[in-house]
Amino acid sequence: FDRYKNKQDFIQKYIFPGGFLPSLQSIKDYTKKTGLTLRGYNSYGIHYSHTLRKWRENFIGSWNNISQQGFDSSFKKIPSKMSILSAKMIPSLGGNTEFLSMRASYNALPQELKLKIDDKICWHDYSHGRSKIDPNLVTPEEKQALPPVKQKLVLSDNKHGKSLYLGAHCRNVDGMSENDSNALLAEINSYIDTEKFIYSHVWEPFDLIMWDNRAVLHRATPIKGKIEKRLMVRTTVAGQTSTINEY
Repeated sequence: FDRYKNKQDFIQKYIFPGGFLPSLQSIKDYTKKTGLTLRGYNSYGIHYSHTLRKWRENFIGSWNNISQQGFDSSFKKIPSKMSILSAKMIPSLGGNTEFLSMRASYNALPQELKLKIDDKICWHDYSHGRSKIDPNLVTPEEKQALPPVKQKLVLSDNKHGKSLYLGAHCRNVDGMSENDSNALLAEINSYIDTEKFIYSHVWEPFDLIMWDNRAVLHRATPIKGKIEKRLMVRTTVAGQTSTINEY
């Protein structure tokens, strides 16, 4: 207890800053010292471990949906421009970050498909992306605060070439029926879901990576084996305009 009291642990520093849980014995000693009476107590340790176990089971069970590649904040009218990610604490196995080039993906599309999608607009919806993990993750307040927004399907305002702008939040293609929209998005995804466009970074402590949020998709891979700590520090650079207003 003295070591816990005098030195911050991971939970105190990163999860509950300023939090402090005194030991049962220290509480008994303090109440006796001050003339108070301890009439009862509840230990939450077992219940909390059950909560963590259920969270982990649900997380792993939903991994196929969670790991869907996505641009950052494409559900905002003005999405973010770039991100910087640095590694502080790294697990011994797993926890890589995968990056997918959407410029290379666009270039790999058949010419007929490129012509078909170059002027298309998509609706990006925060609640659509989150509901793939769990329908209960989005509150009515969040839905109201983050309504669907339009984004271009193909971004062309870049000296490095055109890129696709898709991801988990992309709900549908504007002006198309649900069936036609789903079919078109599935056709596009059939060309980009390939390992040859993916770079998987195996992290080392203090690595730092920067990427263009409007041309690169990213996702984390699961930690393998025993549960270990993984601490990353993220910086996001705000965008300046909607993709609709590129020109």
